[in-house]
Amino acid sequence: VTLTGPDVAENGAQVALTAATALPGVKRMLVLVDKNPAALVASYEVTPDIEANFMLRTKMNESSLVYAVALLADGRALYARKDIQVVM
Repeated sequence: VTLTGPDVAENGAQVALTAATALPGVKRMLVLVDKNPAALVASYEVTPDIEANFMLRTKMNESSLVYAVALLADGRALYARKDIQVVM
């Protein structure tokens, strides 16, 4: 699982993120922002016809850990995390 985004976000209203994985058997991808009032910012259903590579822009209220979580068909959850600092 990979998560890319800025180390420092100049504008917390639009933070660009990419969540991806090449793991087989992925059923769902989640993107979570730890310190947002609602931590879940995106949920993607993945089928064999869909590549698990998603780009999004999200709002971050403050500096926080961001997670990309891959939920697999066998019940495992694998993740990547990144600490993003919000300046404004």
